[in-house]
Amino acid sequence: MRQSFTRRHFMKVTAAAAAAASAANVMRAYAQRAAQPAHEIAPGPFKGTWESLVANYQTPDWFRDAKFGIWPIGPPNASPSGATGTHAKCTSRGRPITTIT
Repeated sequence: MRQSFTRRHFMKVTAAAAAAASAANVMRAYAQRAAQPAHEIAPGPFKGTWESLVANYQTPDWFRDAKFGIWPIGPPNASPSGATGTHAKCTSRGRPITTIT
């Protein structure tokens, strides 16, 4: 039995070969990059230990002088006494506010 070589078969074979070649190039580039030595880190006051970090680290002045706080912009949107707060007044649009009791 003789099998004919169609355009569809040709396209499948060509696409598979191109994908295999591309994957081989990607893997080759990855292997070359992985084989290169890691970047050198410039010498500094710290070593790779916690003791070095504790001994040499100083808190920056801007952090030491920072003031932290919570600044409320308005009243709370949910009120424990029912829907009588500012949020309810703003969203009722003139309709009577109904509460579930």
